[in-house]
Amino acid sequence: MRIALLSWLPPFWAIWFYTVVLRPTWLRRLAHGIIKKMIPERVEISGVFLALNRDDAIVSGAIALGCYENYLFRQFQSLIRPGMTVLDVGANIGLYSAPASKRVGQKGRVVAVEPDAESCRILAKTRAANNLQSLVIVQKAAGRDSGAANLFLNPLNKADHRLYDPSHSRLHIPIETVRGDDLCSQLDCEKVDLIKIDTQGFESFVIEGFRQTLVQNHDIILFMEFWPWGITESGCNPQALVNSLLELDFQIYEVDEDRGRIVPARNLSRLIGRNLEREHTNLYLQRGKPALIVGL
Repeated sequence: MRIALLSWLPPFWAIWFYTVVLRPTWLRRLAHGIIKKMIPERVEISGVFLALNRDDAIVSGAIALGCYENYLFRQFQSLIRPGMTVLDVGANIGLYSAPASKRVGQKGRVVAVEPDAESCRILAKTRAANNLQSLVIVQKAAGRDSGAANLFLNPLNKADHRLYDPSHSRLHIPIETVRGDDLCSQLDCEKVDLIKIDTQGFESFVIEGFRQTLVQNHDIILFMEFWPWGITESGCNPQALVNSLLELDFQIYEVDEDRGRIVPARNLSRLIGRNLEREHTNLYLQRGKPALIVGL
């Protein structure tokens, strides 16, 4: 069952309410406790029974309430075709990768890359419940290099575990990282059609790790979260990341979740200048003529 009580709420207001109104820790904990009691064990989305994390008020709670990236999800799904190879980097519980696996079918493949063991266990339940034989779960973090790292945990927001912590205040656990190009080589993914990246500000490292894959696959499509504040916190430069995408010959479009449209990112300075903690967006990146309908 999907409650979908807040499907009418514009995403901007949901983000503002969470980051501003619920900023006090005690109030956020109270809200989380109420939301968790409303999360079912699973919901049906795009013909897939998706297992939820009933201890996660953010992603699983928002999915259950019907207010999590609805427009982005529809656009992502519209591009998936049988036989495709799709990578979901920062897959969480598999909202994107599980339905995509059903769409690509037996001849396609979806690789869900997620360092958090709890999320991987829940995604494995979804895979088993739906017999998603094309879904590969990789319990690692994609990055610039392959090796060992730490995952810095956010106990209040399981969607906000990070590969960096300049505040030195978070508990952390050891994890493995994998360079994107190495992963594609290990899985024999010579042709990659689509990559979705949501890594809480770690996107600069992810893009660098996938550089060879991005060069070799001219028709590849990317969806990527762009969070200037988080990118800066990770030790990188938002402008440098945009420059890297332009050097790779990608056209940059912004997914306007509030208005339900995709538009060219004509003012890159304005895009990069969103430097408040709550200011983030999603980018649609493609070379040549866009596969999705783009507004002016």
